[in-house]
Amino acid sequence: MFQKPWNLSGQVYLTTSPDPGNRKVRRLYLTKKMQNRIDALSKCQEQCFALLLDGFTEEERLKLQEFFSRIDENITKSLNHKKHKV
Repeated sequence: MFQKPWNLSGQVYLTTSPDPGNRKVRRLYLTKKMQNRIDALSKCQEQCFALLLDGFTEEERLKLQEFFSRIDENITKSLNHKKHKV
């Protein structure tokens, strides 16, 4: 379930501070605790991809990346098309 940012700031995920250039704006920042979790997740993701792509040549990795980029473009087009139909 999505939570509003101000709810997350009370749960040690985010901190807020006023924007020095515009007092109407508040900037959101990850807490140190959350940044550490994100760093750990990123390291885990890198290890998983290394396992999944073991034995792939550089050319095969690039081709796979190209395929995923095309899939992403197709999804984006489809979502935009549906958005305009509504």
